[in-house]
Amino acid sequence: SLPSTLAFVKLNNDTAEYVFLDEGSVGRNLVIAQLPQIPETVKVLHFGSFSLINDPSGATLEHLAQKNHNKRIITIDANIRPGLVDARAAYIARLNRLFSIADIIKVSDEDLDWLEPGISTGTFAARWLGSGVALVVVTKGRKGAEGFSRDHHLVQPAEEVVVADTIGAGDAFMAGLLASFDDQGLLQSKTQFAPDRNSLANALEFASHSAAICVSRPGADPPWANELRQ
Repeated sequence: SLPSTLAFVKLNNDTAEYVFLDEGSVGRNLVIAQLPQIPETVKVLHFGSFSLINDPSGATLEHLAQKNHNKRIITIDANIRPGLVDARAAYIARLNRLFSIADIIKVSDEDLDWLEPGISTGTFAARWLGSGVALVVVTKGRKGAEGFSRDHHLVQPAEEVVVADTIGAGDAFMAGLLASFDDQGLLQSKTQFAPDRNSLANALEFASHSAAICVSRPGADPPWANELRQ
């Protein structure tokens, strides 16, 4: 049997710095033959972070996304971990291929700085919206988040909370975003995912609230449903 990935976190003030031990892990060695049959009831497939960096897992998950993007909603959270990236150009090429088939792209401002130093959020969003992506969300920590659809650009301020640490904040935000869209009935099919201004505002607010609860307590401790408001 293969080991699981180990993550070590060092706190610099309230900001988390990560070190991962992933070489030879079970996640990194996922191959196509191990992929399960996905039930028709599954409407959304979500991808991201260091599972996409190295092969065979990166190639396996890209295959899964490519095979399903015509019939299911595909969401990508780049969540880049630079310390694990050896082949930068190949990794960026894979992310770009996945961005091109995604319905929702989420990146942080730190992701953008690594991908294309100096690029504006608007320029990045316009590129992928022009290629067919339905929604681009950029998170910016204490500065909040921006959501870009073909018809709308919304700015969501971050909630003011006492920050314990930022571990899990991006994941809590992404989970909240998808949970809100699901509650609003927008994740039933690719054709139905067309958020108007109100539904996008609801989702960004819910996602921000989810992240705020997560950062208000130590560790990756996202909120339960009964802690959240819609």
